[in-house]
Amino acid sequence: MPARVSLKEIAATVGLSVASVSEILNNRPNNYSSEATKERVRRVAKEMGYQVSFGYKLLRRQKTRTVAIMNSRAQMNDEEHIMALTLRLTTGFDRLGYAAYYNAFSDDAEANLKKVRELIGRGVESFVFLGQPFGQQEIMAELEASGINSVGIAATFPRWVKSCLFIGGEALIRYFRSQIGDNFRLICEKKQCNPGCHGFGALMRAYPELSGQEITKRFIYPMEDIDFYVSDPHASWEHHGFETTARLLHDFPAIRGIIYMNDSFAVGGGNCLLQPGYRKYRNLLLGGFNNDQVIRNYPLPISSVQHNLSRLAAELVKEALLPTPCGRLLSPELHIRIPTGKRGYPYWTEHTEDAAKAIRRLSTIPDSGSKKNQPNKISRKGIQNDKTPIPTP
Repeated sequence: MPARVSLKEIAATVGLSVASVSEILNNRPNNYSSEATKERVRRVAKEMGYQVSFGYKLLRRQKTRTVAIMNSRAQMNDEEHIMALTLRLTTGFDRLGYAAYYNAFSDDAEANLKKVRELIGRGVESFVFLGQPFGQQEIMAELEASGINSVGIAATFPRWVKSCLFIGGEALIRYFRSQIGDNFRLICEKKQCNPGCHGFGALMRAYPELSGQEITKRFIYPMEDIDFYVSDPHASWEHHGFETTARLLHDFPAIRGIIYMNDSFAVGGGNCLLQPGYRKYRNLLLGGFNNDQVIRNYPLPISSVQHNLSRLAAELVKEALLPTPCGRLLSPELHIRIPTGKRGYPYWTEHTEDAAKAIRRLSTIPDSGSKKNQPNKISRKGIQNDKTPIPTP
């Protein structure tokens, strides 16, 4: 299938801006281009095989008041919070009188581009990307050429609003440091042992004086990479969490805290600690990411970082309908769970705080030393133990 010629390519050939070429080829008023220039643009476009987008013409004639919410398979391990975000997005668009299509990308870049073109042909006015699709560069060029607005939740998109897990991870790590010092490990896949991963990046923010190599040596407990594209990714995470936690406790029996890359992984670790032979480790500090439903009624307290989904959805809805430049970083929420010491429910209490505010507060608390806190005992210093209800997605 030959590549579709874009306005950007024509503009580069004739030496004009994309906006000028678009106005000429779509016969819109253009008072600053001569007739000779207009004729040259039309001739070059014809020679290059350019075809005016039907979807764009439809959009110019009438507003369809529809948007497309696009997801990708790379988000399968975060399915719960992505679906919760999608629900908030569709509700937000509905309140403004917009209907939303929900679509999932495949692993085929050409098929993804075809799907986007079909949606443009239906008159979709804007796209919201909840993942990074295969063929992203070609898709962005197609949307730009068609004059369609878009916004994504990653900084790789031209326009983006992102809830930064690096900030949330740093807040979680600073909480661990205030309780148990540096006696913890982050379990992550080998491919995630780099500054672009939220766990590793959070460690670099929390320990700016250390190099990446030093952080890996002191805090990372690597494991083999997991295939996300299995039939049940959550079961896979829990299985690996169980086995990896058992190996870590064998290698570091005096460890006092473990941070996992997501909550399903953390539950696997918790299941290991609930086994009879691991009773002495049940007061370990445990942390994860996403604040999934599975940890909210779990018998062991697992602190977690969660996107502020309501705020993120509100910002995405606003930016999806405005063609202004956009690049906004939002702070997620930190959910700290503290054991009550009771045998029955509730097993723990919860404190929720904006991650950026938590970093500022915890930065004033000295790191806990081995003499200050007894092993496997969690201090409540610096934690406002309120009775805020556990939020639902």
